[in-house]
Amino acid sequence: MQSVVFTSVEATRLALISAAPHDSGSVAGLWGLHTALFGFNQVFLATALLGSSLFGIRSGAIARWHAGTGLLAATLLFVTATTSPYGVGGVNPLALLGLTGWLLWLVWIVAYSVILIRRAPTRSGMPDPSLSAASPGSFDGWRRPSRSSRRRAGRPPE
Repeated sequence: MQSVVFTSVEATRLALISAAPHDSGSVAGLWGLHTALFGFNQVFLATALLGSSLFGIRSGAIARWHAGTGLLAATLLFVTATTSPYGVGGVNPLALLGLTGWLLWLVWIVAYSVILIRRAPTRSGMPDPSLSAASPGSFDGWRRPSRSSRRRAGRPPE
């Protein structure tokens, strides 16, 4: 659904650009549609941030600060999106919260990208468990092989 809404946002933006030189009346209507669709898109982005942050912290893939950043960004984006109807005719009074949420989303997605790159699958197809962000002794989603299975696999025990 987010893809459909974001495609609509971009299509409306292109329509704004093409309509601007010809008819100023249609630009106002297109701008209102663009603003409303952009607000709905933030709801979907907040939902994706919430789900990915909760999954990441529960599986041990991300650290607590990273999940906290995602949850805060999701909250700010959701609050801004739900108040976007108040800004259709002008400026949303909470627009700076939306900007803050968007900037936190950028931090979140760059950090998640680094984690995914660092946890690239090894030859066995499983990520390196030593790169887990979980605290020691907690279940991080990946079980370390026992010493006996390492010997069978031809790897020296640690």
